[in-house]
Amino acid sequence: MFAKIIPLTKLPRRFDEFDYSVPEELENKIKPGHLVVVYFRKRKIHGVITRVTEKVSIENKNIKKIESLTDIILPGSLLKLFSWASNYYLSSPAIFYNSFIPQIVKARVKERNLTKEPLSFSKDESRELYSALQKIEKNNLFFLFDKSLKQTLGVFIKLAQKALLENEQALFLVPSIQDISLFAPYLNNVFGDRLLLWHSKLSQGEKFTLWQKILNKHPLVVLGTRPSVFLPFRKLSFSFIYNSSSEDHKQWDQNPRYDAKKVLSEYSANFGTKIIFSDILPELAIYKKIKEELIILLNNPPAKNNFSLVDIRKEKNPASPLFSFPLYEMIKEAKEKNKQVILFLNRREKDSLMICGDCNYIFKCPECKNPFSIDNNSFLCYHCNIKKEIETACPKCKNTRLKPLRIGIENFKKILEKEFAGIKIQTMTKCDAVESFHSDILITTDYFWKNILPKIDMKMVYAVALLDFDFYLIRPEFNQQEGAAMALYRFLQLSKEADVRALIQTTNLENILFSNWENMYDNELNERKEMSYPPYFRLIKIICKGENSDELELNAKNLYNELLKKEFNASAPFAPFHKKRTKNYLMHIILKESLDKNLSALKNIIPDKYQIDVDPISIY
Repeated sequence: MFAKIIPLTKLPRRFDEFDYSVPEELENKIKPGHLVVVYFRKRKIHGVITRVTEKVSIENKNIKKIESLTDIILPGSLLKLFSWASNYYLSSPAIFYNSFIPQIVKARVKERNLTKEPLSFSKDESRELYSALQKIEKNNLFFLFDKSLKQTLGVFIKLAQKALLENEQALFLVPSIQDISLFAPYLNNVFGDRLLLWHSKLSQGEKFTLWQKILNKHPLVVLGTRPSVFLPFRKLSFSFIYNSSSEDHKQWDQNPRYDAKKVLSEYSANFGTKIIFSDILPELAIYKKIKEELIILLNNPPAKNNFSLVDIRKEKNPASPLFSFPLYEMIKEAKEKNKQVILFLNRREKDSLMICGDCNYIFKCPECKNPFSIDNNSFLCYHCNIKKEIETACPKCKNTRLKPLRIGIENFKKILEKEFAGIKIQTMTKCDAVESFHSDILITTDYFWKNILPKIDMKMVYAVALLDFDFYLIRPEFNQQEGAAMALYRFLQLSKEADVRALIQTTNLENILFSNWENMYDNELNERKEMSYPPYFRLIKIICKGENSDELELNAKNLYNELLKKEFNASAPFAPFHKKRTKNYLMHIILKESLDKNLSALKNIIPDKYQIDVDPISIY
């Protein structure tokens, strides 16, 4: 008797199962899913049996035998999930098994010092909560507009209580450890010892102890980040995906590269578990399924909060058009009321646009109408792949007093300090080691949402301002408009929940996003279909790397030609924004393939040292 075994070690993507003989004394004991001890490349390691056979595919007199069994047997659902993930993400199954089966380390779980935070609901909130829960039995896939923390938690808690009564398990998937800190006190208040926290900061001993609890069918509520989708659930009732558009649900910077939402969707398709996606707005792929009635809406979209829209083309401030008169008035009013202002500005000091110094005309791409970026002596639109020489005169007023507009956080802080003497201004980005907000004005980036918002008392805030909405419109990505919609509505949701003034500055007042996000989504779907982008096609990013740039360019071109011969729809190799990482130069090749195309041949075509990113969040 023989067994097909996946060793728990890192292997190149082309390697799959390995044959081992089964000792006679173990023949009646082993099962698929059994964790066993084997010798692999002269090392004694663990492996998982995927199949038991009577013969091997290739005769081998030196076939090794299984050394011993453990008492751990993985559920068939997890084996099936690992197999799917390795095929879909073009990786060796060994890397998934090795990454998500914890080391066998006996240890006591540390005493948790979680606080308890109660939740209470008004009559209107309870009514809306009940209305959402009534729809749960009608389907397996749902979307909940995230209108408030209370409603989001209320839906999950009610469903999780029902799951526990039926001796089942529930998963609350969050993008980051900071979100675990936000939700844990509320869930701890309801579920106590039945709440299990799963994240990367756990020790190996803690991971193994908690992992066994799930494996042994304990009815539990799991609050975890993306690795929790590969826990050995045996009785998972449903999953709740919070902030479902967050890029943090995708592991993109190391192997195995996978999207936790995609993994849960596959689990649901195979085993009938329910999934609730929740966010300010649905992602475009989810919106498409809502229109196709494959995903059910649990509530109506939130009413958009009132906001002031400022056309910075009309501003004459010599320091910067971003420092508009309405912004000046807003900061002045906040100062008079002894309140705080939060300003969002994602631009770095080196980011720049070209603007006319006389009429404030901003040079834009003729195709997408978004502002050109400046790249050396050229106008550049990454979105439309248009590059042209910088113009020497303004097409509107014909004057030649053109200037690059370079406004980053530090420059803008200096402008405010000059205008408002004695006012305390603080910057908070991922480069600033600041723990608290004790100033009159906070200038921040999108880093705010995950790391700063939980620490701020919004009762002390008078107003919020998005200083440069156009930043989101010049991102060189196929999903640029979708990202801009998410950023806009997250900002408006903050102003609505905190009941504060909101101001948005732009050169693009006519953008459809300011009036109707659904119309923009419909337009975006049509454009994506025409241009062979998701959700109608799959993108695969091949990251080519090498220490010598000339050799890399030649090797990437050879790979590109090989892909064309194998009838893959490949782009020519191109250099990404960051052309070098540590000692390696980088080049990317993008594949656009139909959703049903078999991509398994890529495992053997693409060199092991190159990386494959299926469904990348960025093509650059």
